Amino acid sequence: MSTLTKVLERNIKVIEKNADLTEGRFRLGHHLMPPVGWLNDPNGLCWYKGKYHVFFQYAPFDVEGGLKFWGHYTSEDLVDWKYEGTALYPDSPYDCHGVYSGSALAESEKLHLFFTGNVKIDGDYDYINEGRETSTLHVESEDGIHFGDKEEIISFEKYPEEFTCHIRDPKVWKENDRYFMVLGGRLKGDKGAVLVYESENLKEWKFKHIITTPEAFGYMWECPDYFELDGKKFLSVSPQGLKREEFRFQNIYQSGYFPVKEDGSVDERDFREWDMGFDFYAPQTFTDNSGRRLLIGWMGMPDVCFFRAGIRKLYRIIPEMESIDSCIALCYCKERFTVISLYADNQIIFSIQLNSTGVHHCIDSETFLEIGVCLRVQVISPFNRCKLSCQYRIFITVINSIIKICFLIFSCDQFFYFRFFNVILFIQHFSSSLLLPYTYVRCDTGISMVLQ
Repeated sequence: MSTLTKVLERNIKVIEKNADLTEGRFRLGHHLMPPVGWLNDPNGLCWYKGKYHVFFQYAPFDVEGGLKFWGHYTSEDLVDWKYEGTALYPDSPYDCHGVYSGSALAESEKLHLFFTGNVKIDGDYDYINEGRETSTLHVESEDGIHFGDKEEIISFEKYPEEFTCHIRDPKVWKENDRYFMVLGGRLKGDKGAVLVYESENLKEWKFKHIITTPEAFGYMWECPDYFELDGKKFLSVSPQGLKREEFRFQNIYQSGYFPVKEDGSVDERDFREWDMGFDFYAPQTFTDNSGRRLLIGWMGMPDVCFFRAGIRKLYRIIPEMESIDSCIALCYCKERFTVISLYADNQIIFSIQLNSTGVHHCIDSETFLEIGVCLRVQVISPFNRCKLSCQYRIFITVINSIIKICFLIFSCDQFFYFRFFNVILFIQHFSSSLLLPYTYVRCDTGISMVLQ
């Protein structure tokens, strides 16, 4: 173990020491989440030595992402999970800026992990066509917990020249005594594609061909997966850059699959989304000891500015106000966005525009007026299929207390509707003068709360 690894390990243990993995108001009950910090893509999914192994992209030092490690959970039944600690550290020249996503292969009593090492060179680069090195790395383990030295099996210098620097997320499987690997990539000219490699020994890999669609289907394909079900082959990818349609591709980025044709090609017209919701990305599949193929995805989305950033900005400016007069908070859904605005004397002093996964825009004015609170909130279905509202007025003397409560709640959870509701119930509990009618509405987009 290198000195750098020891330092990283020691610091992670310090911040994880006080983490409560079993209780706490904001810990999830049916989904895996990190002890601290940030989680994204599921990695290295496998069944190995009587246990399910789920590794994940882990940023313990930053709740909004940052330097990526691999965290690790195990389970015997997919219900009760044990946190095994940090499995992989960004501690080598190949991955000093992050241990990016990858997969696992369990074979001959060994567990093999394949992943992308990320290196960003200092300088004036766009990090798309230059300035980034993303080699494919490999480590082995004999117990599934402790891993040996990293080795570079495909250098970034050996990728096909028609690709940008964005090549990552290896998925490896065995077929007819040979090993295959798919890598997600971005062709020059902004076209998503998958690179296919072949090997006889997991050490030496030979490039075979590219899989892509006749027409550009997004500018980047992430997290590829290639598998067979009922005699049919499928290619799963997470394409970025798809144009939103009326009933498809409503997310910022998508994830779905292509049926693979007999000649190995795919067609964009055959693409099917895995999930039509807003918080599902980077799925990966694997088979367990019973032969079932299981899929696990990330309940989140990249490139989203979460709501807590806006609340923190609002929280900072409220204590500077000297007195309280009147204020209106207006929340509404317009098309497929939700907007919450804070008004004083008919002027917007703070506004946040959200989609279903987080903040889309944050705007605040240069001056802040003397305000109190008279809240008026209205939520309408994004598809305008239901519009119900009710009114309430709140008169209290110190708005700062409300903002503190909002900050505590929103900073831990991005699910705005229900957390805002919790804020109001909290205030209602401690204020006998507050009467707040509320309504739950069942509409085509799911359960939403309507307040005005």
